[in-house]
Amino acid sequence: MKKLVSLLLAVCIGLSVCVMLTSCGHEHTYKTEWSSDQTYHWHACEGNDCTEASDKAEHTFDNGICTVCNGLQTIGLQFTSNGDGTCKVVDAGNNTDSHVVIPTKSPDGDVVVEIAKEAFFEHPMNTISIADTVKIIGQSAFYNCAKLNNLVLPTGLTAIDNKAFENCSALANVTFPETLTKLGENAFKNTALQVSEYNGAKYLSNGNNAHAYLISEVNSDVSVVNIHADTILIADYAFANNYNIKNITIPANVKHIGECAFGSNSNMQMEITSINLSEGLLTIGKSAFAGCKLIKNITIPSTVKYIGDKAFSDCFVLNPATLSVSIVLPEGVTIGEIFDGGSKIKSITIPENTAFEKVSESGRVFLGDATFETITFGGTYEKWMSLNPSMKPCEYKLICSDGSYSMECTYFENVKK
Repeated sequence: MKKLVSLLLAVCIGLSVCVMLTSCGHEHTYKTEWSSDQTYHWHACEGNDCTEASDKAEHTFDNGICTVCNGLQTIGLQFTSNGDGTCKVVDAGNNTDSHVVIPTKSPDGDVVVEIAKEAFFEHPMNTISIADTVKIIGQSAFYNCAKLNNLVLPTGLTAIDNKAFENCSALANVTFPETLTKLGENAFKNTALQVSEYNGAKYLSNGNNAHAYLISEVNSDVSVVNIHADTILIADYAFANNYNIKNITIPANVKHIGECAFGSNSNMQMEITSINLSEGLLTIGKSAFAGCKLIKNITIPSTVKYIGDKAFSDCFVLNPATLSVSIVLPEGVTIGEIFDGGSKIKSITIPENTAFEKVSESGRVFLGDATFETITFGGTYEKWMSLNPSMKPCEYKLICSDGSYSMECTYFENVKK
């Protein structure tokens, strides 16, 4: 009988259904797609009244996916494809497991790179395993998961958004990866994590460094910012809308400055008059210094690789007309619309290998709502014209590798005068 069953299985391969003889002597037709529950997978019988199952066995999981049936270790998770071979977990469905596993791939084969906004809102989990493919944890993704008590973040994670783990009141231990570049506002508010204070600011530890992540000011009365020398990341909105701070010095160990970290999101004037950035800095987040109208100048370190939208929005606008605001962008930097709000720049140097985050369908790049007196571009005039940068209408001098030109920018194009 066993030989007969084996022969019939071999014939079934590649067909949509297969016919088998069971121990009761009856012929049954089995589906080729797998059925599964949390523990087992099997081939179900085709008949409506048939309860027979073939090839039933326990799952063998690797990175949250069964190597036999491709089933998920955590049942019920819902995914949305990004259309490029990647996807994000968007909802826990009806899952209530005490231990949740985020797999490396969805059942459709897309690589999981993100846990979306509110995906596990108020989930009753105690622990979670997150695949190393995950790069982003979205806003309020684990908000109010009150039983979650231990968290090992994936080694490739780059961003934790606002309120991601807020109100996870039992969360006392978190292992952070070195790859983290963004820590959202209140990402770990009302957790059991130990928070230390130093010179008017609050810090989270990364396990080895008690002052690794500067998460916020102690209160809005802070007027002097002396960031700890061991700090490597300043969280989003850490000192946002603090109108008492006058001067900022960013220590050499700081690699990342978060969104609106020292900026205003209310169109009010910040009182900061000087900002000293150190070599070693890698990223400047969106609106990081927005509203700092009194800044006289700024030097961007050569190590900076990314400057977000409106990082210097509404800056350099209250300076005397004779003041020289000169900005040199580092080689290979990626920039958004970093100037806005009527910024007035005497000169800016843009390397040829600058990457622009905002590009129109026609290929026009965006520098933001600013005026420039002189633009020095590392490439040729032809290359500059192919970029056709969008900025506030102005007349400016263009210095390229192949000559100097008097230019005029309109809302539609750059042209020679």
